[in-house]
Amino acid sequence: MIEIWNKMVTKSDMNSFQVIYKRYYQSLYAYAKKFSGNNDIAKDAIQNAFLNVWNYKNNLEKNIDPLPYLLRCVRNEIIRIQKTEAKIVALHQEKNTAYFVKSEINESNLDEGQVSRLVLALNKLPSRQKEILYFRYYENVSYKNISDILSINYQSVVNQAHRAILSLRGEASIDKSNFF
Repeated sequence: MIEIWNKMVTKSDMNSFQVIYKRYYQSLYAYAKKFSGNNDIAKDAIQNAFLNVWNYKNNLEKNIDPLPYLLRCVRNEIIRIQKTEAKIVALHQEKNTAYFVKSEINESNLDEGQVSRLVLALNKLPSRQKEILYFRYYENVSYKNISDILSINYQSVVNQAHRAILSLRGEASIDKSNFF
């Protein structure tokens, strides 16, 4: 995808832009919906982010992985939209907290009781730790890219992820061989 990104940035190639859009839209939408808690804001943020990417393509960095950059753009757009509309939306509402746990339940070795305890433990995590776990384990984003997306220090991301996992293991009473 880096080659396609470079072609879009250097040659203003519309086909490359469309490939990037089609490749990442679903991941961006899933993240934006969870982050904003609102379908319309999610769609608007993605549209605005892609419009900005196209409009400023000649100023964009070359040789980068598009996903972390796009996630950051969408996140910033959501924040901008929410400020404009004077809305305060929680990062994770209780009904959505287990989004990445329940979606992966069929592939895990956890029973229903363990999943319930895990959901309760997730509800207790700070929003930043939930967001880091989402990026790391649901979107498979590297710690380095997470630090770029969230505009925080790399070591802070690693430390927050470690604390979150330790907390989840302790709160949910799950053997570490079955979890992370």
